[in-house]
Amino acid sequence: MAIIGRGLQAKGRVALGVAAVLGLGAVLAARSADPFVADPAAVAAQRATIASQRASSVAQLERLRTALTVALD
Repeated sequence: MAIIGRGLQAKGRVALGVAAVLGLGAVLAARSADPFVADPAAVAAQRATIASQRASSVAQLERLRTALTVALD
């Protein structure tokens, strides 16, 4: 009987851990589908960074296009 009791006790711990993880996940998911919704300042900073990186990438592609055009002509 002691073996059965230990088995149930171990399974109970696992079940409790799984329930805790699922509960925490549900709380975090219910908080907001988009993590930036709760922090508008973070959204503005992220958008500014993306715009800056995009402008840099476009300029780099233009330079590459010019260099390839010169090299192939």
